[in-house]
Amino acid sequence: MRAWLLGGVFILLLITFFIRLLLVPAIGKIGSLNQEIKETKQKVRSTQQGLANMARMKAEIARLRQKAEVLEVRFPSEAELPNLLEHLSEVAEKSNVKIVEISPSKTVEVRSQIPQARYRELPIVILARSGYHELGTFINQLENSERLFSVKDISIKADPSNQRLHHVRLTLETFVREKESP
Repeated sequence: MRAWLLGGVFILLLITFFIRLLLVPAIGKIGSLNQEIKETKQKVRSTQQGLANMARMKAEIARLRQKAEVLEVRFPSEAELPNLLEHLSEVAEKSNVKIVEISPSKTVEVRSQIPQARYRELPIVILARSGYHELGTFINQLENSERLFSVKDISIKADPSNQRLHHVRLTLETFVREKESP
């Protein structure tokens, strides 16, 4: 009986030794691995959200670039002034308005609420000869064109030598982007 008791105590000590030496550290390691798994899963979720945001941001950048291209047409640079004047001449010709003289005035700096937005107001004086309806068509086409124009001033005087044509002085206002610094 004593042998059985000694054998039982020995087995109990062996089990306690096994639990303390091998099982407790393994359980602690499992706990730390579970914590690491949770942290890694959180990092994966965060990365996936970042990738989804990046895709949305790329789409937004593409949309804004497209919008910028449209605005660049509406707000040509100062270097594109000859093209702008050519555009005015083409619209006048299509409207049967004869331009006698076209002269851009000095640009005026425009204060913007957006510090990066650098554009200038550009008045353009046009002396022309046309009928009322042709002049109306010309102005309508300018105001509906891709470029931004508005009529700042207009004066119409009758031509005593031709009742169907009038002397027109038209001041248009448009905006141009400032020259970009290199």
